[in-house]
Amino acid sequence: MKLYTLSAIELAKGIRNGEFTSLEVVNSFIERIESKNKDINAIAVPLFEKARVEAKKRDEMAARGEFLGSLHGVPVTVKESIHVAGTPSTWGIEGKDDLLKEDDPSVERLKNAGAIILAKTNAMQLLMGCETFNPVYGRTNNPWNLQRTPGGSSGGEGAAVASMFSALGIGTDIGGSIRTPAHFCGVHGLKPTPGVVPQHPPKRITHIRREAGAMSSIGPIARTVDDLKLAFEVLAGKEMSLQTIEGLKIGVWTTDHILCPSRSITRAIEEAAGVLSERGAKLVAYEFPLIKESMQNFYGMICADGGKGIEETIGVSKQEYPIQKLLSAQRLGKVKRKLVVSVLTLLRQQTIGSVVLPFTGAKTEEEYQKLLLNREQYRDLVLNDMREKGLDAVICPVFPTPALFHNGSKNLSYEGAYNSLINYLGFPSGAFSYSFVKSGEEVLERNKNDIVQKAAMDAEKGSLGLPVAVQIVSIPHQENIVLSIMAQLEESSRERSDYPPKKCSFLFK
Repeated sequence: MKLYTLSAIELAKGIRNGEFTSLEVVNSFIERIESKNKDINAIAVPLFEKARVEAKKRDEMAARGEFLGSLHGVPVTVKESIHVAGTPSTWGIEGKDDLLKEDDPSVERLKNAGAIILAKTNAMQLLMGCETFNPVYGRTNNPWNLQRTPGGSSGGEGAAVASMFSALGIGTDIGGSIRTPAHFCGVHGLKPTPGVVPQHPPKRITHIRREAGAMSSIGPIARTVDDLKLAFEVLAGKEMSLQTIEGLKIGVWTTDHILCPSRSITRAIEEAAGVLSERGAKLVAYEFPLIKESMQNFYGMICADGGKGIEETIGVSKQEYPIQKLLSAQRLGKVKRKLVVSVLTLLRQQTIGSVVLPFTGAKTEEEYQKLLLNREQYRDLVLNDMREKGLDAVICPVFPTPALFHNGSKNLSYEGAYNSLINYLGFPSGAFSYSFVKSGEEVLERNKNDIVQKAAMDAEKGSLGLPVAVQIVSIPHQENIVLSIMAQLEESSRERSDYPPKKCSFLFK
């Protein structure tokens, strides 16, 4: 048995029962990383020697019958942007390499539970994009197909957990940055309600305004739902009981009507809905209201300062193309923006011309406050709508396609409402890796004249065998409902040959 194949719960139990030591576990993961990371490049900051020292301390405690907590002696990984004392958090920006003096509260809670920080994982520059590459640490590859991205911005964490470089890790999510990597990499991820997991504001990072930044959450990525639950309990500082799903009313949302999901994703949602129905839940069709308008407001909030914060933050560092594109869009004056949008409309570029570009650029304080009010009103609208319909949760896509090819996001300027809408609402959600792309599901015919639609089709080409996930969403502070539904899906999936986390354990040995 390879110790690196075990779940975090299995590792913690084995250490506590004396079946193996924490040092043996740490060395197993280090050997795994040293043999495989050259192909994946998920590990940005290795902390191996420090991890070995900490493991010896944990073993000395265990020998005395002393245990720090539920993750005693278990090595975990952390996204590079999250503060870990003695390490840099560069956010992929050259020259931003000061060593941090203190841990983020999330990291402190992991350590207090006995976890050992094994390494920090790669992230997209400025955490802005659905891929993972930057001039400091390079590009991370997807372990299922090295020609494809693991997603972003927590792509290094998703790839690390899928590659069994750690059993458990944490990332951040402001527009899908935990859930997209989980979907692309065949693992599970949880985005908690913002604020439930405490986090320090980043140092010298001012690329978005404070209220937009508050849409972000720190959450776990793992190969089992039990590990997600355990990690969430540690991070949130409270225990949780899963519940039966019998009697729950779950909405099924299949498309945002702007960028429809791939056939494989639609099929996975339908199958998952069937499983939940068989287990006593009531499934009904559902669509979030005013999807297009909410996404327009989301982009307006993210881009409210006209790019000033990005320029201040990134300084003289090399800018990767997602940052370059965003700055170019931000710098357009109102007159030129209207002209470009008119040209895009004439060229039938409806997706970027009607949803994204018109809403980038600097906002006056009055315009910005109106965006914040719009968000508050929309959140109330959706909460009331779900209550009136008696919905406990919604099941929907995570991302419109399976994993993109590297640089596939150059023309995919709109990634669907499925992830970002949930951040805009401030709702908790989870990405459950459910199945693979099957024969005959590879390409969905779309409008090839629209650059974004064509980019989605390009991503689908050759996607046979890539993992796909479903997303489970609930109202604020109902992470237990999200995890309870995920647990039921996991229980029904363990014996399926097309269950990605199961395949991870032998495909990547």
